[in-house]
Amino acid sequence: MKKRVGKEIYIGVIGTISSGKGTVAHYISQKYGLKHIIMSDFLRKVLRKRGIAINRESLRHWQSYIRRKYCKGNLSICTLEDIQKQNLKRVVIDGIRRPKQAKLLKKKLNIKIIFVDAPLEIRFRRAKLRQRRGYVRTFEEFKKQDKKEIKIFKMNKTKKYADFKIINDKGKKDTYKKVDKVMKRILV
Repeated sequence: MKKRVGKEIYIGVIGTISSGKGTVAHYISQKYGLKHIIMSDFLRKVLRKRGIAINRESLRHWQSYIRRKYCKGNLSICTLEDIQKQNLKRVVIDGIRRPKQAKLLKKKLNIKIIFVDAPLEIRFRRAKLRQRRGYVRTFEEFKKQDKKEIKIFKMNKTKKYADFKIINDKGKKDTYKKVDKVMKRILV
């Protein structure tokens, strides 16, 4: 597909743990020429400066403080400021988690949001393959962590802001085809 030059394109990617949000955002960035912004990178940067270990628990623990201190209570504000500073017109934002974030980005950027999900068992296998520090080791622990994050981030409300849904339950090739179908609709 031909990359459209000059047209403003803002896409957000939301989803459950290990659903493939990063894979989808990276693919969009590479194929369609959009700048890839990962919202939690701002949190990681602050934690690194403070010498705090970066894992799921520390990110969850410190995010409220960081949001209040640096982003006026909403991580999307820091993301918007970054987009404005860099004068970015073609962006894919990975990791929108909360309803307030989605709502603000919809209002300010007219962002199109893609919700990515996959069956719990598949997401657990992916999480285990990543072997990131702080991730759970058993399926039962993963189910508890997933349920906890859905509640904390109000994912059931956040996903209502999605314009498109991708079920990432097969391989990357299948997911890329689904992304391309969504992008055709966004780029019209």
